[in-house]
Amino acid sequence: MQFIEETLTHNLGKKISQRLIVPITILCLLSATTLSAQNYTTTGLSEDWNSPSAWTCSGGPCSNRPVPNRIVSNSNITINHTIFYNSNNPISLENKGTLTIANNAKLTTISNINVSAGSSLTVNQGQLEIGPGVLNNLGLITLTNAILIKNGNIVNEAQINLSNACIELTNGNFVNNNSITGIGSVKTLNGNINNFGTWGNDIIYFFSQNGNRLPGSPSTMEEVSKICECFFINCDILPGYPPNSKVNEIIGSALTSLVQNFYPSKGYNDIIYTINSNDQVLIEIVIFNDAYISVSSFLSTFEIFPNDYISDVFDQEDQEDDERVITVFFPIADLEALNPRTDIINQVYEVSPPIPNQGLIDSQGDAAQNSNLARLGWNISGSGVKVGVISDSYDRKSGIPDSTSSNVLTDISNGDLPGSENPVTVVQDYPYGAGSDEGRAMMQIVHDVAPDAELFFRTGFISEGNMAAGISELVNIHDCDIIVDDLTYM
Repeated sequence: MQFIEETLTHNLGKKISQRLIVPITILCLLSATTLSAQNYTTTGLSEDWNSPSAWTCSGGPCSNRPVPNRIVSNSNITINHTIFYNSNNPISLENKGTLTIANNAKLTTISNINVSAGSSLTVNQGQLEIGPGVLNNLGLITLTNAILIKNGNIVNEAQINLSNACIELTNGNFVNNNSITGIGSVKTLNGNINNFGTWGNDIIYFFSQNGNRLPGSPSTMEEVSKICECFFINCDILPGYPPNSKVNEIIGSALTSLVQNFYPSKGYNDIIYTINSNDQVLIEIVIFNDAYISVSSFLSTFEIFPNDYISDVFDQEDQEDDERVITVFFPIADLEALNPRTDIINQVYEVSPPIPNQGLIDSQGDAAQNSNLARLGWNISGSGVKVGVISDSYDRKSGIPDSTSSNVLTDISNGDLPGSENPVTVVQDYPYGAGSDEGRAMMQIVHDVAPDAELFFRTGFISEGNMAAGISELVNIHDCDIIVDDLTYM
C-alpha cells in the first residue's frame, strides 16, 4: 500500500501539482481582494483609504486586513470623515456588502464603483465623487441630503431612492432601466438622460444634450442645482456679504467687499450696511490724535464737510461732539481712497443698523404691573420725573413730514400722548427717511404708566456711537431720570 501511494505520488505528482496550483492561486487572490465578515469605520486620522490609521476594524482578522479592500462582500464600511480612494481598481460592492457615507463626510475615488445585487450604497448627509467608468447599479442606492457626482455613465438596473439629494454627471449619460424615486434631481452636464423605467414625479432633471421618455419638462440648471446648494455652503450660517480673503486695509473686509460687489440694481444687505439714495454708505472713521483737522480737510475733497458729520461720541465736559470719531455717509465708489491715509486715519468701520426689540402685541403693561392701582394708592402720577425714550423714530411712519403728522395729533387727542400742557420733547427724530415709529408706541406705554411724566424722544437708529451720544444728551442736557430703549447693536 505504501509502495502504491509512493508510486502514485511519484507518477502523478506533476499532474496533481498542476491541478492544485490554479485553485490555490485563485483562493489566494480572492483572500487578498475580497472583504468579508469585517466591519470598518473611519477614524478621521488620515484621508488615505490605504492607511491603517484611517480605519477601525471589527468582526474578523483585522490584523491581516487593517484597511478595506476594493471587493466588499458580507461586510460594512462606514465613512464619517473625508476619505480618498487612490486606486485604478474599482470598488465593487458584492452580496451583503454595504458602503455608508454619513456625518457630512466625503468619499472621492479616482476609479469607478459598482453596486451588485444584494449590496447597498448609502449616502446620508454627505458627498460621493466617483471617477470614470460605468456605474452599474444592480442593488440599492439611497441618497439622503446628499450629492453624488460621477465622471462617466450611470446605469440603474435596480433601485435608486433620493431624499433631498442630487446626482450630477460631469461627463456621461444617465440611464434608468428600473426605478428612481423620492425627492431630488439628476443633472448631466455633458450627456443624455434616458428613462426606460419608473421616474418619480418629484425628481427634477436637466440634460445638456437629449432626454428620452422622461415625465414632464426639464428644469433649468439653476433650478436643479438649487436643491443641493446648501451642501456646498451652510445655509444656516450665511455670510453677510460676499466673502474675501483677509485684508489689511484700513477699510476692513466688509467695506472692501462692498466696493467690489455693490450694484445699486441688485440691492445690498441692510443688516450689515446703511446706504442712502446717493449710493453712500454710513461709516465711522477712527482718527489719530490731533488729526481731526487733517481728516476734515481730506474729506472735503469728496465734498464732505463738518456739517455733514453725524454726532457720535458726546463730550460731557465740553457739551459737544468730540473729535476722535467721524461718522458720515461716504461714497461707496471712493472707499478705497481711504486706504492710503494711514498717516491720519486709524481704522474705518461700516455702521450697521441696530436690531429693534419690538413685538407684534399691543401692550397691557399698565394693568399687568398694577401701576394703575399704584397711582391711586400712593397718589403718584410721574410728575417731576423725566423719561427719555430711545428707539428708531417718533414721527416718521410716512417719511419726514413738513410738520407734526396727523398720526401724532390723533394720539394726543385720544389721550395716548400728553398734550400741549406737557408736550413730548423730540430731541432728534430719525433723519434718513421713513421709520416704524416704535418710539412713539413706547411713549404711549410710558404715558399710560406715568401720565404726568415729561417725555423725551431721541433716535438711536443712526449708529452705535450716535446712540451713545443720545444717551449723554438725554442725561446731561435734558436731565432725564430714566432712559429706556428697544435697540440692540451687534
